[in-house]
Amino acid sequence: MSKLLITESPLTFQPSLAIAIGLNEAIVLQQIHYWLNNVKNKGYEKDGYKWVYNTYKEWQETNFPFWSENTVQRIFASLEEKGLVLSIQPMKSKYDRTKYYRIDYTKLEAFEDTKMEDIEDPNLVRSLNESESTTENTASNFSPTTKQDLAKTSFEAAIFADEPIEQEQFDRQQLRDIAPKMFEKALGFSKPLPWWSTKEWETFADWVVAEYAKSKTSFGEYNNWRNEKFVKGGIANTRLRGFPNEFYDSWDMFIMATRPEQKSKSHGL
Repeated sequence: MSKLLITESPLTFQPSLAIAIGLNEAIVLQQIHYWLNNVKNKGYEKDGYKWVYNTYKEWQETNFPFWSENTVQRIFASLEEKGLVLSIQPMKSKYDRTKYYRIDYTKLEAFEDTKMEDIEDPNLVRSLNESESTTENTASNFSPTTKQDLAKTSFEAAIFADEPIEQEQFDRQQLRDIAPKMFEKALGFSKPLPWWSTKEWETFADWVVAEYAKSKTSFGEYNNWRNEKFVKGGIANTRLRGFPNEFYDSWDMFIMATRPEQKSKSHGL
């Protein structure tokens, strides 16, 4: 059995597993492993393997209430695409489309040598570093109050502290995940930007998240503005990738040209 998995309480996983396959995938895979090894769960036996079953709605309601049903479905699809989770539908009925799952532990072993430097997603690396550091420094001597305070600091910290994830935390994490991607999409970047990789990019990423929270369309509007004829002040993607701080002045020019009623600098610097 793979050393990346543990047989402990739900929503507990090793940072090395998240490094290897992704944060959301690690949460779900560990939960599947938990149920496969839960003696109270008789499961389903086929081909010498034990399988667990649930609909996506049941997984969401009973195991991952902090995610939507669509998010749960996407994570399971990702695990199946990676070959880490196998699924079958033994009931050949249009009325029963329940999927049964098991983990391919042999396939998982191939991920065991994944190192932090192999990860291409800087957001994941940063989150895992912070969460693992927090966990190591505080060890197992949390008082209930300390654990609750720690859990409020971040989505990952709540998981590591084994505390409930509040809706506000989940919404904030979702925003941090999607805002940079929407920025890249709106401005036409073909490769991810190095979000949170340096202090400069950390500040810029936080600004992007804040702006996206205000308006989901403003980055697309900026891109349209900078591509208009005779417009001065737009910043090219190649320049932005190297000098994110220069984007603020360009953004201010966009705001003054399209929303003159907003007089103060939107980035607050």
